[in-house]
Amino acid sequence: MDSKKLLDIAFHQASKEAGVTKGSKRVEKGRRHIEADLRRVLVSHSIITGQLKDYFRKASVSLNEFEREVLGTVVDFERLDKDRDRIRNSLKIIDRLRREFEVRIKYADNRTESNRYQRAFYGRVSSIVKRLRFDEIEKLEREMKKVPRIRKIKTVIICGYPNVGKSIVLKNLTGHAVEVAPYPFTTKNILIGFLNRGYEEIQMIDTPGLLDRSLDKRNPIEKRAILALKHLSKNIIFLVDPSEACGYSLEAQTNLLKTVEKEFKPKMLVVSTHADLPQKEFKSDLNIDSNNMEDIKRLEKRIFEFFR
Repeated sequence: MDSKKLLDIAFHQASKEAGVTKGSKRVEKGRRHIEADLRRVLVSHSIITGQLKDYFRKASVSLNEFEREVLGTVVDFERLDKDRDRIRNSLKIIDRLRREFEVRIKYADNRTESNRYQRAFYGRVSSIVKRLRFDEIEKLEREMKKVPRIRKIKTVIICGYPNVGKSIVLKNLTGHAVEVAPYPFTTKNILIGFLNRGYEEIQMIDTPGLLDRSLDKRNPIEKRAILALKHLSKNIIFLVDPSEACGYSLEAQTNLLKTVEKEFKPKMLVVSTHADLPQKEFKSDLNIDSNNMEDIKRLEKRIFEFFR
């Protein structure tokens, strides 16, 4: 939806409900024509303000700190707030214009006068609506559908370099259906699965792959992972691939591990993956083959020990 499309819809529907459509040979006389002009004003006002109120509501949605920061990697909230304020102010003006021109048309002396008022109303409203922008609000609505709904239960975050096996581990631990492919940044958004044992349930969060570089150089996908680490849990499973089959050096992965430990001070379980491949020497808490279910069971046991 853009301003032009909104106006076209409103004015077309107003003409239709007033009993006059494009190409019609019907001619209204006297009060019938005045009432039709009034109907055009009221119907177009209702459609336009209804849509603007809907956009205002979408732009005013309540977000927690995590949601706002995650969405802030792709949504310009400063611009969004300005667009929302313009809509609010425009609604006030359009409502005032409707009241003003409703009175003028009701007491018009003839059809020529009422039609002049109706066209003046259309012109004034059009100039207001054409200054409004909805694209950032629509972007917020689209992106909100991608933000995971995080439950307030025991939570563990899986993180590490791209392609070290995070999504495979999540899938095998929880049965969560995720996309797994042998290239970096397969995980475009935060993924969630749930690990259950009896009455105990643990929320597992798979973050997008991180790279060992400063925050200002990270892309939006990496920033989402940082926000997950910052807001969602201090319990972290950090995956390292000592085989370097992930495409990144063991040294780079180790540096990232040290950075996470320093910046977030988490309760951390360091897990080596790709145990089925030749590996460089690396000391970890657990060494697994992500596709070996016996290894996955051992990892599951260690995860529940987080909360003992």
